[in-house]
This record gives sequence, structure tokens and C-alpha cells, in this order.
Amino acid sequence: MKYLPKENKVQLANGREYTYKALVLAPGFDHKTEAIEGLTDLEKTHEDEGIFVHKTDTQERSIRNYWHGWNHNNGDMICYSPKAPYKGEGTDFYALYYENFVRNGKNMGRSSLNTKIQYWTPNKEIFKFSYANEVALEECHKRGVDVMFGWEMIKVHKTSFG
Repeated sequence: MKYLPKENKVQLANGREYTYKALVLAPGFDHKTEAIEGLTDLEKTHEDEGIFVHKTDTQERSIRNYWHGWNHNNGDMICYSPKAPYKGEGTDFYALYYENFVRNGKNMGRSSLNTKIQYWTPNKEIFKFSYANEVALEECHKRGVDVMFGWEMIKVHKTSFG
């Protein structure tokens, strides 16, 4: 209901107050596949072909996001954040989430041992908040997540090879 930055407080509609050391506001997601040529068609591809477009537009897709990450058996996985600013900026960093699934899959023999998680973004950082960015980059380095800054996805398509 109320944001009190000078007091490091947030007040809810029910009157409760929460104090904070650092506050990250996540206004929500606005995933649009139309921004990348071919992505709207690609998201209609059945998961059995090894293709899945993760976004949080419906409850059903959120459940499928989980199961697709858990069932990723082979090939690299690309996690992409579009050029900032955009609604939901900073709240769509799924690279470590998926890395955990793939690492556990490797341990159980479900995922290929050479599967890599890649994080692509045309931005210069994952988060605008420098400490959060530093922690995320350190964790990516420890877990072997490839981070590619300055990479903009402009088109996706299937070829005769898939």
C-alpha cells in the first residue's frame, strides 16, 4: 500500500509494516514471444521434440515449466532475458533454477553429462542491484553456468536438422 524509502519500510493494505535492508521491487511478468522472430511458432512445438519456451503466463504453463526443467535429458539449455527496461526485469533469471535440475539429473543419470546452462542477455548485468548481480555471477561461475552479456536473441527457427 505504501512505500517508505527514508524509513526502509513497506506498509501493506492490512496495516502491517515490514522493514528491509535492501528492497527489490518485482512488478510482475509480461512475457511476449512476439519480440523475437519465430518464437511464437516455436512455443507451439511439442516438448517431445526437445523444445520448450518457459514463460509464466498461465498456471498450466508454470507447472509445465517445472516438469520440462526436471525432464531436460540432453542438449544445452538457453535462459534468455530481453533488453532492459521491461516489465518483470530481474525477476526472470531462471539459469540457477534450471542448473539445479540438470545437476540432479546428471547425478541420477537422467541428463547428459555434457549438458550446459547458458544465460543470454543483451544487458550488461543480470540485476541492476550491484550486490545481487555480484552474488548471481559468483554462483553462476561456481555452478558452471555460461553467462553471455551483450547477446541479443533476434530470431529462432527450426532447420531441416531440427
